[in-house]
Amino acid sequence: MKGFSVKSPLKYDLSDGHYQMNKTLKEVVNQNFRDLLLTNPGERIMDPDYGIGVKTLLFHQRTDFFSEIDIKSLILEKTSIYMPFLVISTIEVLDSIPEDLNSMAINIEYSLPSLKEKDKISLILNQN
Repeated sequence: MKGFSVKSPLKYDLSDGHYQMNKTLKEVVNQNFRDLLLTNPGERIMDPDYGIGVKTLLFHQRTDFFSEIDIKSLILEKTSIYMPFLVISTIEVLDSIPEDLNSMAINIEYSLPSLKEKDKISLILNQN
């Protein structure tokens, strides 16, 4: 079966050709949103502002100057620039999860009004 784009990370799959494919627009948007969240600013050639770099936020000290509100506003700002068709309804930032005190979890719920779809992304970031 054909698809819209190659899934990442790359996985060999005979049914899709050489690699697994994203078969719906919802899957494509989810993958692109995940890429935006995980890409560090300056990492993408020809667009140094692209990316949020949420993994680097793991090492920021939570203070009055840098807080959960700053993380949320950064996500909203970059998403409005690079993926303006997304409507983010919820961003939840958990400083640490019980299994690993040196971690952070980010849960984002969003919708795609043009497709009448809702989806969510959950990222668990740790020092590994």
